[in-house]
Amino acid sequence: KRFNRSVKIVGASRTDAGVHAHGQTFHFDLYPNDSNETENKIEKEKHSLQKLAKSLNSMLRRDIRIWKLERAPLPTPMLLDNHQQQQQYQWHAIASSAKKLYSYRIYIHPSFNDPLMRYTRAHVHEPSFDLSQLNQTLQYFVGTHDFRAFGGAIEQNAKKKGLKGGAMEVNTIRTVYSIDFVKEKDDDSGDERFGLYRIDVMLNGALYKMVRNIVGTSLDLCKGKITIEQLLDLLGSIDNEGRQDKRQQLDRDRNPCKPAPPEGLTLEMVYYPDGF
Repeated sequence: KRFNRSVKIVGASRTDAGVHAHGQTFHFDLYPNDSNETENKIEKEKHSLQKLAKSLNSMLRRDIRIWKLERAPLPTPMLLDNHQQQQQYQWHAIASSAKKLYSYRIYIHPSFNDPLMRYTRAHVHEPSFDLSQLNQTLQYFVGTHDFRAFGGAIEQNAKKKGLKGGAMEVNTIRTVYSIDFVKEKDDDSGDERFGLYRIDVMLNGALYKMVRNIVGTSLDLCKGKITIEQLLDLLGSIDNEGRQDKRQQLDRDRNPCKPAPPEGLTLEMVYYPDGF
């Protein structure tokens, strides 16, 4: 509506149904005449990028809001093999991202979940496990691993990309920089185990449902449904050059644990090396 034509946007990270995003990033490209027209309107009507964001927000659903709108960094000259200098639009919401922060929120209580939190926090009603064990279990995922057994729709993605080798050609190696297990608030019951908790996961990129599978598998281990040995087997091996060991790759079907519910997961922030 704003530009009287269809404008494609590219999001930095996709989220499945029920998952939230506080810091989703996207970019869109405009034709030169779009840009000039916009500049003229900005000068003539004293509009700013903030006013443009307000205009776009008025067209969006109530559960989606643009909180910051900026121009992408200018294209930088690149010297190609034929020594001809050309302008390249390098900045990209996906390709330029350096790392992402996800948070998974849970409410540990033996009988019920707060109804006001039902869309933003998952309920864990088996608090018999040791919370320190949960924190220790989460640390097994820190580092560079083959997360094939923790990804979803890998085969479907391979077909979309037209990979002849199917799912085995999909790169499922990811790096998790840190995982922090934080207690946000005590429960009124007086039992220190009960209350609001948050799991912060910083990584370079996530497979579909990867963070939910990490949390779900960790909770199942603490409930005694799988062993540490099984968990370590699910984390694929990587050789010294950072390549997948195909002899030890385990598909998602080999992981007996269900992903944690979607409502607890939030994409908090996407980070870029240029500070954009």
